[in-house]
Amino acid sequence: MSDNILFFVYNSHQEEYFNFLAQNLGEKYNTYLLKEADLLRRGVTKFGGTDYLSKDKIEDLMNFTYLRFKAKFKGKNLLHKVYKKFLHVKAKLWERFLTDFYNEHDIDLVIVWNGTNLAPALVTRLAKEFSIKALYFESGQFPNTLEIDSQGVNAVSSLSNKEKEFFMKEEPSQEAIAQIHGIEIETRDLRMDRLTNVVKKRQVQKQAEIDLPNDFLFLPFQVYTDTQVLINSPNIDNMYELVDICYGALEKFNQRNNKDYWLVVKEHPSDFGRIDYSDLKKKYEDKNIIFVTDYDVADLIEASQLVITINSSVGIEALLKYKPVITLGKANYNVEGVVNHVSKLNQLPQQIAESIFDEVDYEMIDKFLYYFRYKYLVNGNKEEPNQENNHAVLERIKKELDGEYYEAK
Repeated sequence: MSDNILFFVYNSHQEEYFNFLAQNLGEKYNTYLLKEADLLRRGVTKFGGTDYLSKDKIEDLMNFTYLRFKAKFKGKNLLHKVYKKFLHVKAKLWERFLTDFYNEHDIDLVIVWNGTNLAPALVTRLAKEFSIKALYFESGQFPNTLEIDSQGVNAVSSLSNKEKEFFMKEEPSQEAIAQIHGIEIETRDLRMDRLTNVVKKRQVQKQAEIDLPNDFLFLPFQVYTDTQVLINSPNIDNMYELVDICYGALEKFNQRNNKDYWLVVKEHPSDFGRIDYSDLKKKYEDKNIIFVTDYDVADLIEASQLVITINSSVGIEALLKYKPVITLGKANYNVEGVVNHVSKLNQLPQQIAESIFDEVDYEMIDKFLYYFRYKYLVNGNKEEPNQENNHAVLERIKKELDGEYYEAK
C-alpha cells in the first residue's frame, strides 16, 4: 500500500526542491504538489461543507501574515482591517478545498517550508484535524543542512523543549568538536544570494575605514518582517526598540562598573534599500554607538566582548567562537549554560555584567553544538540537490511515514 504525501509550496525555490524530493522518494510513495495559488483558485469552487477551524484558530494562523502586512504598511488602520477580512475569506476558501483534497487523496503526510505564513500554517493545522502527519522544513544554520521537524522550526521546534540536562549526556570526540568550530555558519538571510557579492565588494572598500572600539558589544539587526522578530520576539517589536533597550542597559552597566563599553550595531543586508535607519543613527550620533553596514559579521564577533541578539543565527556563529551570547527572544538555542537568555528586560544590565565578567561554559557549548549539528540538523543540499547530497533528507521523510523516526528524549 502506497503512502500519500502532499508537498505544499509558496515560491519557486521551494517548488524546485520539493519537486526533486517528490521525484526521488521511490515508487512506494504517491506525491502531490500544491501551490498557494492553487488553494484560492480551487477554493472558490467549493461551497458548504464542514468548518473544522474556528474563527479563533484561523486568527491564530493568520497572525504572522497579518503582522508582517502591518509592519510594511504602518499607520494605515483602515487598510489593516480590510486586509484582515481578506485573510479570513481566503482561509475559509482554502479550508474547504483542503478538506476535500485530504479526503479524496487519503493524505498521510504534509510537508511545508517554515510553516508560519497563513497558507502553510493552514495546511498543517488542518492536517492535524485529520490526524495527518506533518514535517516542517527550514534552512539549517550549518552548511548543507536542513532543519526538519514534526513540531515546527526555530523557536517552536522540538529542540526548543530540551533542558540543559538533555545535552549534558552528549560526549563528542575532540575531532568532532574541532570540526564543528572550524565551520563557517550558513546564513539564512533573506535576499542574501543576490546581495552577497555586492556586500563583499563594499566590505573590501569600507571595512578598513571603520575603527572599532577596544571594548564593545555586538548587536546584529534582524529582518524587520521576519518570523523571528514578529512572532518569536515577545518583548521587542522592531530594531528601534532593540537599540533603545540594549543601549540603555549598556549605559547602566558602564555606570555601575566604571567601564566605557560601546555598542556596535550591524544592519541586516536584507533590509538594505528597504529600511532607512538614518533617524535612529541621528538619535545616537553623540553616544557610544557605531552603526555599520558592510563590516564582516565574523570579524565583529571575533573583536567583540559579547553578542546580544533577539534570536539570530549570529548567536550560533558566536558560540562557535566561544563568545558569550545574550538572547532577548525565543530561540531553539536558549539553553542554560549555552546562552544567557533575558526574558525580563530590566535584568539586561546585570546580565551584561555576568556575561562579560564570567567565563563561558566551554563544555556545555560543545555538547549543545555537537547535538545540534550532528543529531538534530539533517544533511541536505537544496541549492544543487542530487540523490547523494539529499539521501538523509529522503530517509528522514520515509522514517516519519514508517514510524521509524523517534525523537531523542
